[in-house]
Amino acid sequence: MASIYKRGQIYWIKFYRAGSSNPCRESLGQIDPAQAQLIRRRFELEQELCAPALREVFLPEHLRAIVGTPLFAPASESSQGISMAPCLPSVTAQEVISEYLAYIEVQNTKHHARNKKTHLKRFFGAKAVGLDDDKQVGVFKGTLLCEVRAADIQTMIDGLAGGKKTKRHYRNTFHALFEFALKRGHFASTNFRYPNPMSALPTYHDRNKPIVYLTQAQIDHLLEILKPVPTVHIAVAVMIYAGLRRAEMLWLRKENISPDLRFISVVNKTDEETDIESSLKTGERSVPIVPALKPILEEYLKGIKSDWLVPSPTGLQWLGENFGDKHRNLLRAAELEHKLAYVRGFPSPLSSSCMKRMSSSCAAVV
Repeated sequence: MASIYKRGQIYWIKFYRAGSSNPCRESLGQIDPAQAQLIRRRFELEQELCAPALREVFLPEHLRAIVGTPLFAPASESSQGISMAPCLPSVTAQEVISEYLAYIEVQNTKHHARNKKTHLKRFFGAKAVGLDDDKQVGVFKGTLLCEVRAADIQTMIDGLAGGKKTKRHYRNTFHALFEFALKRGHFASTNFRYPNPMSALPTYHDRNKPIVYLTQAQIDHLLEILKPVPTVHIAVAVMIYAGLRRAEMLWLRKENISPDLRFISVVNKTDEETDIESSLKTGERSVPIVPALKPILEEYLKGIKSDWLVPSPTGLQWLGENFGDKHRNLLRAAELEHKLAYVRGFPSPLSSSCMKRMSSSCAAVV
């Protein structure tokens, strides 16, 4: 059911999409309460007519003559030659993608927009995203957006060489594309309960990963082995004792460490060299520096010359995958009885501030 309310002098409508528990609110653009009630009633009726059970109901001809042309055409009536209004907007996929790309150029950072454009190019082809490349024809052979099938997108995603994280990014891009099309009125779903057809795609999430812990002795042994490479040593120490993700740690600058070594400021920033903006999944915050980390940081900061806390060998920001490769190679060379995994926390005597999700670069007990 829908309800109306006022914001200033204008009436708004509140309703729920099928299959969603989050309310939607839209302006009716009306100041007349009677007209607003009529719009609300019309909206409720059209929502009911979208239900699959009603779409397939055959209305006898003598009743159809009384009611007139329906808003939606059941398949049984369309086959009888009755002229019906189309159920789906005839918008081409290329038109929607063109609008969507303009939207994400404003909404997203440059590298996120570039990644989404790559995802769309693989399925729709280079021309659909505005590139003159005949070699990249894409998987989609249709024209209209309503011809896109979730099964075809899943087949493409399942065939990717990347891991689940890459597949999840592809899935999120296509889900966001159809959400955009729904909001702009470019797509009308035939499934009343699940308007976004990309909701049928797998989430590509790893479920129920075992929580693995390092003992204090194992942490000390690990840090001792990494001492010959100071940047990797301090990076692993920060991830273990401060509970930062790898990406958050690699975005740290010296200025983010308080002068009295009491806390670390994790804030969003932009790299001037590459014009790439950080994206903090857990938000901006201050992280206390525990006693075990303080002497390690104090010794490390005496010899660092770069503005980055963990600079690459060239003095610039270290890319996540390059840092991960370096870290893994050091662990393999040391022949540690550890494997790379997610570490979600540590037992006492470490403080509760360490009980946070760690980066995939941290070492865990086999």
